Order: sequence, then structure tokens, then C-alpha cells
Amino acid sequence: MKDLRIVIVSWNVGDLLHKCLQSLHEACGNLDWECVVVDNASFDDSAEIARRAANHHGKISLIWNEQNLGFAKACNQGAAGADARYVLFLNPDTICPPSSIHDLVRLADERPQAGILGPKMVYPDGRYQPSVRRFPGVRDQVATVLKLQHLFPHLPALKRYLAEDFEHDKEQSVDQIMGACFLVRRELLDKGLGFDERYFIWMEEVDFCKTAKANGWQVLYLPQVLVVHHAGQSFAKEFHPKRQAYYLTSLKKYFAKWHPGWRSWLISALAPFGMAVVWCVNFLRTPVAHWSALAIVLEIVSALTLFHSVANSVFCALLGLVALYLGWKKPWAGLSLLLLELLIGSLGSLLQFGIWPHTVSLRVVMTLAFLLGWSLHFLKHGKTKELIKTFSARPVYSCLFAVLLFALIRGWLMHNAAVFKDTNAWADWLMLFPVLDIASRYGEKLRRSAVTVIFVGISWLALKTLGLEYLFSHSFSSIAPDAYLWVRRTGIGEVTLMVGNAYRIFMQSFVYMVAGVIMGASWWLSQDKQDLNHRAKKSQRAAWMIMSASAAILAISLSRSFWIGTCAGLVCVIGLLWSRHVAWWKKIGGPITAAVAGLLILVCVLAFPLPHVNMASMFDLLGSRTNLEEPAAASRWHLLPILVKKIEEHPILGSGFGATVTYQTLDPRIVKQSGGTYTTYAFEWGWLEHWIKLGILGIPLMLWILFSLGRRVWKLDEPLWLRVGAVSSLVAVATLHLFTPYLNHPLGFAIIFMGEGLIESKKHYETRKVADA
Repeated sequence: MKDLRIVIVSWNVGDLLHKCLQSLHEACGNLDWECVVVDNASFDDSAEIARRAANHHGKISLIWNEQNLGFAKACNQGAAGADARYVLFLNPDTICPPSSIHDLVRLADERPQAGILGPKMVYPDGRYQPSVRRFPGVRDQVATVLKLQHLFPHLPALKRYLAEDFEHDKEQSVDQIMGACFLVRRELLDKGLGFDERYFIWMEEVDFCKTAKANGWQVLYLPQVLVVHHAGQSFAKEFHPKRQAYYLTSLKKYFAKWHPGWRSWLISALAPFGMAVVWCVNFLRTPVAHWSALAIVLEIVSALTLFHSVANSVFCALLGLVALYLGWKKPWAGLSLLLLELLIGSLGSLLQFGIWPHTVSLRVVMTLAFLLGWSLHFLKHGKTKELIKTFSARPVYSCLFAVLLFALIRGWLMHNAAVFKDTNAWADWLMLFPVLDIASRYGEKLRRSAVTVIFVGISWLALKTLGLEYLFSHSFSSIAPDAYLWVRRTGIGEVTLMVGNAYRIFMQSFVYMVAGVIMGASWWLSQDKQDLNHRAKKSQRAAWMIMSASAAILAISLSRSFWIGTCAGLVCVIGLLWSRHVAWWKKIGGPITAAVAGLLILVCVLAFPLPHVNMASMFDLLGSRTNLEEPAAASRWHLLPILVKKIEEHPILGSGFGATVTYQTLDPRIVKQSGGTYTTYAFEWGWLEHWIKLGILGIPLMLWILFSLGRRVWKLDEPLWLRVGAVSSLVAVATLHLFTPYLNHPLGFAIIFMGEGLIESKKHYETRKVADA
């Protein structure tokens, strides 16, 4: 009979397992020993490391499980048939110093009354690691389940359970020892007192110690022996709420076994509350929570200070200072902050600096502040030659800036009334320089931050819109008028009663919902559902949620332009996937169910019975947009011949920035004010506006920008869904721009900037990878 069998259960800790196995030979000294590594379906190189060790060392063998059987079952699997006096259950994240295991077995031989023995555990830096606890009781476990130890760390029950009075330099009998290094006398296993396989992970060593003591054996702590433990490396790679779920499941089984009755019932009843606490705390630590909190606070502050110019100005200035600081210190975060404001702010006036109506919008304040901060950062850390080279590689933008400068000068020379307003919108193209610079130097950080902000922005925009729809459709007379004033004064949208209790809510930011539907559909239709890993399945759920939310919001918008743009983008998605021989039709069910779910969400908002309302028919609501004689559609058609005549005035050079037209509109508000005569510099029919203001080069120049960007994105070494979705989103915006102008506005420019940022960040990543190689 051998002296010892060592059982190591491994799960995705290959680097530490290698060090652990290397330490065994000197740690065991002259013992007659063997080691069995039980790999629980690791997806790293743990099994291969154990296999190589087994091939080079006759004392080591490997058992590989095709699925994760849990710690207790794997331990019993490794100990089965052991021809040894002792079995040592050892974690793969331990390192055993020379002679440590030999001394542990020798001391066990001298203490025959001890059935389980454990050494003194230390951290890699030599500090003592608490490895002894008392058996769990109902009071300490109630506190643990509800995470009260973080609020009340000195609770007597917790101090007792954690054995804070324990003398770690004194050999003594204890309740339980840590399972990281757990020496068991073979007699216990022969009598069936091993690990209870009902525990998947956690509490199994506590149960083992409880069983041993119940059968007359001692559990002995031996400080004479030291073992280094890295502490929780296997489960440090798991999502924290999942760890908590495993712990609570095992804890309920432990109490059901050892403390049946009201104690067990209490723990089971409190477990869901404990999980809720963990989920909340874990979420609050994520970037999603931080950006969500910022979006919500911004909206709340905007609403509360709407009629308080001083407070509104103060908060606007504060956000400007935040944008300045981020542009200076963390430019990728500053750029993401501007993106968040675009997603939720529509016209950019959630806050304003100044006294109404002589104010500067939050968007202008934040953009100027960010540009100043980024300039300071670039002067210290940037490389001017590289930025010039990056910009020069895109000659289309040099042409664009020349044409814009000409349009500005021409508008000024022609004394156009709205030169500043046009210049303010088109000046957003200056953001191209920080986008290219930040994407090239901080590409990975910018990607992570921007993806989070896009998800948060779309989600919050959907929730805000559904909330407003519910508020107006259910006639909350006490707050609906103020909410309407807030929507109109900040310019975030329009609210119009359509049929029954259904309101049309239109926000310019909904253009990102169009992109949300297209990107979600592109991801869904391009994936092989059979090969999705855990992370991909989470992305699948996120894509479905975004498609559903976007479908609901596009329905609420009742915007024919959005619908046509979305359809054009989806047709492009199908065409591009077809060209790559992707069987998209086999997966069409996902986008269809997402669209149906979006409509159901809208139905539920309108039909919710508190307070009771006479719900509008969804068919009547959507059908109302088939009437091309209603005021918005009729006004748009009335404008078309006026724009054609405006083009004829200056067909080659254009009329410059600030050019206006006067036409007859059927908008009830304007009819009430002026009989319907309306003069504006902001036109529908966006492509015609390019011709009017930029001259004959306006349309081909913008088409060149879109085509060049789409071609370069398509050539990237990126996942197919991302390339298809990005190109199709450009097609959607170009189609949408036929009727509703977006390619003359920061909301549309941002989509182009995202594409350029994607290209530059990928190029920088590949360059760095080559350099590293």
C-alpha cells in the first residue's frame, strides 16, 4: 500500500496547475505517492498540461471529464480505488514547499485520532490565509446570504463563524478546515464518509468535516506545515452572481441535511433576496450601470431645471467641465460621453447655458469643451505627423472641408440669415480629427467604451420613449403638460395625438434605432446557432432585445422615413449575406419574433389598465400613416417644387450656408401662428439640401464619402455581421436622407465617425500585433 494518493481537481487554471504539479516531487520527499488529476472539462490547456506531466512522470495520471461534474464528485472520482493510507485533496492553485506534504503525512501518523488534517495556508507573499472556520449557524448564514457583513462587519455571529479569535500558530482540533489542502485518512473513505456528491461546488468540505466529527473523528489543524494558496483562482473566472447561485444552492442543501425545519426554510426563503442583492451590486459595478446612471441623472436634472435658467446653466457648465477633463485625461471616455448625449439628446438641448431664449445648447458646450481638452492631451501625447498622414489618406474629407468653407463664405457674402445655424451643424465635422486620433491611439478602450454607451443609449432611449407614451396615452393630467413642455423646450422630440389614446412620439435620435434593428438583424442572420458559446448566447439575447426595443420605438415614431430607411437597410443585409452564401432565411424567425415582440410592447403600454383608457387599435394607429394627405406628408410634397426652384437659382455654386426657402405648410401650429406661411433653413428632402447649399458638388461629394467608407469597412478583417451591419446602416441613412435630412446634422455625422473610428482602431490593432510579433 502506498503512503499517499494526491487528488487534484482542475478547471481552467492551467498555469497554476503546472506550478502545483512541479512542486509535488520535493514536497512529498521519500513518500511512496501518486497523483491523479481530474479535469472537469476545462476549456483552457489544463488537461494538456496534466497529460504532459503524466507522460513525463510515472506518478501522475489524468482523468478527463467531458463535462463539469462538480468538485465533490470529481474528488470521489479521483479517490476511487486508492491503494494508499491517505488521500490528499489538493487545489491546483496551491504550491507545496519542499517536505511539506511529507511532514503532513508524518504528523498524521502520530495523531491516529485525526481523520482530517489541514496545514497552515499562506498567501504567495507569505501572509497568513484564514483557513479555519466554525460550522455554519443560522444567524451567521442569514447575515452572509444577505451580505450584511459588508454593512456590519463586526456582528458577533459572523466573528464566531469566521473564527476571528482563532490562534493560527497553535495546533488544535477545529470544526472545519479549508478544502484547498485536505488530508483524509483512508478509513473514512472506506466507511463511506467521503464527499457528498449532492454538492456541486462549495460546502462539500464543510459537510465532510461535519460528517467526520459526527462519527467520532477529529479535524486537526497543523500549523507546523505551510502550503501556499493563490485563493479562488478557478472560480475567479466565473461571473460573480453565478458563484453566488452555486453557494446558495449548496448552503440550502447543507441546512436541509444538518438543520432541517425552520432553519432550513429560513435560508431557502432568504436565498432569492441574497441573489437580488448580488445581482444589484454586481450590476452597479459595471460600466453599463455607470453610463446608465449618467444618462438618467442628465434627464432628471434637465427636467427639474427646465424653468430655472441659473440652475440649468450651472449643470450645463459642470457637464462641460466633465467633457473638458475627460478630453484631457481620458479622451476615449470623453468621446463616449459625447456619443451618449447624441443618443439621448436629439437636438442637443437637454441643458442650456444662458438665459432663455439666448442660450447655448449642452451639445455645443460639451463639444467645445471636449475639443479643448483633447487639444491639450494631443499637444502632450499625440503625434501631429501621424494624424496628418491619417487624414491625408482620406482625400474625400479634404474635398469636403474645402466645399464647406466655400459654402460658409458664399452664405456670408449672400447675407443669408441662418449662416451661423448651418455653420454650427456642419462644424461638427471638426470632430473627425479627435475621432481618428483617439481611435488610432486608444482603439481598444474606445471600442469597449463606445459599445457600452451605444447599448445604454439605445436602451434608455427606448425606456424613455415608452414611458412618455404611457404618460401621454393615459392622461396623467398632473404631470403630462409639464412633460410636454420639457419635450418641446429641450427639442428632444415631438408629441402628437393620432387616434384613440395613441400618441406619436418622434425624436431625431430614433435614427439610431434604425441602425439598432439593422445591426441586430445582421448579427442574428449571420450566426451559426449550433456553434454559439456562452458569451455568444449573451450577445444573441442582447441582439434580440435591441431589435425588439427598436421595433417598438420605430412603431411609436410613425415615421415613414424611418420605416423606408430600415427596409432599405434590411434588404442590404439580406443581399450582402446572400453574396457570402449565408443561409439567412433559415434564421429569419429571430428578427420576425423580435418585431412582433416590439409591437406587443407598444400594445401593452397603450392597453395597461391603470388608469383605464379606451385603447386605440394598433391597425388604426399604423394605418394612419398610409394617408399621404395628412399635414406632414402634404407639407413635404408642397416643399419639393420650392426646393427645385431654389436649386435653379444657383445650380452650380449653390446658395451657401444659411439659405432659406418660404413655402406653405399644413402644420397646425404654424397655420395657427401665420396662416401656414413658413420660412426655414432646415429642409426636408436632404439630398436636395446638399445641392442648394453646397452646389453641384454637394450630392456627389456626400455619396463619395458614404461609398468610400462602406468599401473600406467591408474590407476590414472583422466579423461578417459587423461589416454587413455597418455597410447596411450607411445604406439606411442614405435612403432616410432622401426624405428626412440626417447627413447635414451631428446625429448623422456620428454614424460616419463610428465607421471611421472602427477602421482606424482596427488598423492600429493590426499594426501593433505585427510589431509585437
